[in-house]
Amino acid sequence: MPRAGRTSLVGRSAVLGTLDDLLDATAAGAGGAALLSGEAGIGKTRVLEECAGRAAARGALVAWGHCTELDGVPPFWAWRDVLAALGVPGAQEGRSGVLAALVDRLDVAAAERPVLLLLEDLHWADADTRWLLRGVVDATAGRSVAVLASWRTAEGGDLLADLPPRVLRIPLAPLPPTEALELAEATADGALPEDALARAAHQSGGNPFFVRELVRMQTGGAAGAERVPHGVRDVLTRRLARLDSATVEVLTAAAVLGADADLPVLAATARRPLEETGELLEHAERAGLVEPSDPTTPVRFVHAVVREVLLDEAGTRPRAALHERAALALEARRPGADEALAVHWSHVAGPEADARTLRSARRARDAARAAAALDQALAFAELAHRRSDDPEDLLVLGDVRARRGDTGPARTELLRAAAAARASGRVDVLARAALALAGGEGGFEVALHDQEQVALLEEADRDLPPGGLRARVRARLAVATYLSADPGTRLRYARSAVREAESVRDERAILHALAGYADMIGGPRHLAERRAVAENMLAVAQRLADVDGELLARRFLLVAQLESGEFAAADAQIEAFDVLARRTHEPAHLWYPPLWRGMRAQLAGRDADAEAGADEAAAIGRRAQSRNAVILAMTLRMATRWGRPDELAELEPPLTEYAADFPPRMPQLLVARASLAAGLRDRAATARFLRPLADARFRSIPEDAEFLSGLIACVEAVAFLEERDAAADLLELLAPHAGLWVVDGIGAACWGVVEEWLALLAGLLGRRDDAARWHDTAERAYRQAGAEGPLRRLTGKADGARDGEALLRREAGGWVVGWAGASAVLPDLKGLRDLATLVSRPGVPVPAVRLLAAGTGVEIAAAGGDEVLDERARSAYRDRLRTLEDEIADAEADADLGRAGRLRDEREFLLRELAAAVGLGGRARRLGDDADRARKAVTMRLRDVVTRLETPMPALARHLRAALRTGRECCYDPEQPVRWRVRTGPPPT
Repeated sequence: MPRAGRTSLVGRSAVLGTLDDLLDATAAGAGGAALLSGEAGIGKTRVLEECAGRAAARGALVAWGHCTELDGVPPFWAWRDVLAALGVPGAQEGRSGVLAALVDRLDVAAAERPVLLLLEDLHWADADTRWLLRGVVDATAGRSVAVLASWRTAEGGDLLADLPPRVLRIPLAPLPPTEALELAEATADGALPEDALARAAHQSGGNPFFVRELVRMQTGGAAGAERVPHGVRDVLTRRLARLDSATVEVLTAAAVLGADADLPVLAATARRPLEETGELLEHAERAGLVEPSDPTTPVRFVHAVVREVLLDEAGTRPRAALHERAALALEARRPGADEALAVHWSHVAGPEADARTLRSARRARDAARAAAALDQALAFAELAHRRSDDPEDLLVLGDVRARRGDTGPARTELLRAAAAARASGRVDVLARAALALAGGEGGFEVALHDQEQVALLEEADRDLPPGGLRARVRARLAVATYLSADPGTRLRYARSAVREAESVRDERAILHALAGYADMIGGPRHLAERRAVAENMLAVAQRLADVDGELLARRFLLVAQLESGEFAAADAQIEAFDVLARRTHEPAHLWYPPLWRGMRAQLAGRDADAEAGADEAAAIGRRAQSRNAVILAMTLRMATRWGRPDELAELEPPLTEYAADFPPRMPQLLVARASLAAGLRDRAATARFLRPLADARFRSIPEDAEFLSGLIACVEAVAFLEERDAAADLLELLAPHAGLWVVDGIGAACWGVVEEWLALLAGLLGRRDDAARWHDTAERAYRQAGAEGPLRRLTGKADGARDGEALLRREAGGWVVGWAGASAVLPDLKGLRDLATLVSRPGVPVPAVRLLAAGTGVEIAAAGGDEVLDERARSAYRDRLRTLEDEIADAEADADLGRAGRLRDEREFLLRELAAAVGLGGRARRLGDDADRARKAVTMRLRDVVTRLETPMPALARHLRAALRTGRECCYDPEQPVRWRVRTGPPPT
């Protein structure tokens, strides 16, 4: 039987299939034998236990024997339990006597049922045990007897080579990575995170015992105190102790070298001849400690923990000496191996080693940054900084952290780098630190209220000589001073940056100066110029292989394509951006594609996909500590939920919190808050936020990337308040931009074409012909683009059912019912009120009397009146039913089908009558029973609703027929959960 506390057997299906075949053959009288072999901890005992359990379940007699490594045990000690289980008498004379007695007992036992003999740890077997095993294996032929033994490799030569060929040799290999991870998960039982489980599976090398021990070490809280569990260390230490000292020295050198331990470097580090080093590795391979290799490939340990044990056993000083020898060997043979050289020199004391560490760490750091390997870049940036007081090393460390999304530590390090640069007169480093404060030197996301960054940029602009770096600083100033400088000043910064970068022919500076300029001309009047700038940026970025620059260019180009209604090109742009962003591994880049895909879903009317895109963008943005990602995800949600005040209400608290960091009369915030208040149908709040904007005739709204979306947000508020003067001002501002699509900022949402909002304004102003013309233009644009979301809003169906949801909403004089994207309008039926109650609490029974009384204020009694059938009548019905069963059986036996049919009709009639007289739980129904009247009334009302839905919404009708249960208690119990949006009160005003 399996031992207590064991996890389920993982990854041995093929082995168990072979052993199942052996058990089947044994049961059929053709016995046999099998030998399991493998290293310690590989799972031999677990396989034996599983096989024993399977044999016992088939009725076999199972007997165990165990060898021991103790010296001086009596002959056949390993067989004592087997002999006892079979009832073999003691005091047999010599080997032959024991074998003869054992075979005799096997004959007797196998005559009754199959027999399975198990013998563990044959590597410790003495000569008598092995001799007896050979005799028993020979005796299995033609008998219902099977022998299954285990033998540990790496404990010397194959002591059982003389077993006959018909013995199955079954080597147990390490578990593959997926199965090692499965075993780790089963062992941890939810107590460890995925990365810890993956680490344990990797370190184990697929050895099940090592997997379990490594997991248990971590779940027991010992991971910080020890790197290798005691049980695993004991196994490996014993194995190492069997090797000669020269082999252990070579293995220790290989452990220090790690992935760099190819044969020439290893021989130089171990200070042994090449041929001798190869021979010693062969000894380690036979001991099961390293994998087979050739002179051109690095030495690989079978288990990562072997390396840990070797390093621990070596001691601090010997390890340092080996690291130095390893570094010298690598410098002589592979001088470009900077990562390895930095690591090895970092373990060596002294100023010369520190200098070599710094040199190699910088080169490794810069190579990792160029390859977007940010975790690796961070490790070497930290190593370089520990060996250096140069502010540039601190700057690079902060920049790498910023790109990884570690905003807090990055900011601290970058400000420290700027201060150190100022103290040492390094204005170039100060400038780059200022640029890096906003998510890295590429400046992909610039904070709009970071006064420390602005002050540093202004200092750098003042002190830097003319050139590419100053051009980049000025371009950043144009964006970073969004709240503190007027648009004219910012535009002058951007234009000056482009001129200066072009004057010195610094293409990288030109690229980032153009990005700043594109930000300054974000409004609709500059669409053509902005698109040309973006295309120019893209060409320069691709020529320079500047990933940040290419991503910025594609972002600008995407928005221009959306504004122009070029949605196929925009979709291709999203995919190209996504591919590039994934190469960078930077969270600040990765949240854009899900946001844009959500925007495209919102435009297509796939609201569930839009919400999912917002959720994903916000989640990645939080990892990047990006406030922009969170607020733009909220913008997408607002566009998706527009027209549904109950859902828009969820967005008010986060918007209020976000607004607290900005000036209260900032036009962009007034726009957002007025729009949301209008969506919530809050007249007072809408008027309060709209008034400052209307007083300025909406000229205070900056003509930037959010200009059009800001104007249409004001249109919503003005239409809600019916402010005709304000409507005229908005129409004047919007009319020049007819034909454009309204895109929010960097593409967080698309609010349709300008004509839709012009039509709304014209209608408010009584200009019916203009309203009709613009309405038709918008509808044609939406149908051509497949923009179902804006089309629903335009045609008055914006509050229909969304994908993946159902809708039941009471309106004046009727109900709107939605299902699977379709909707219908039904009159104010009582059955719809019943349905609204039931779908609001799926799976919960509701008494029919409560549904009938809902809204009447009258309490209906649950019982009263005479019984429909008295007890005597009910008893007579039941007696007749029992008689009918016998008569129907007789008629069918006589093949009298006509009589059988008449009897079945009578039975059905009696069953219906009895069912009408008996309620839930066998209770008698009563004549005039209020509960029974409620049951009938509510059932009829719900059936009427379903019938009325048959024509407009057959899918919903089918769903309700399957999901509704009626009776004295009614219940909506769908097979799969359905999200219903229900509103039973009067519509908001």
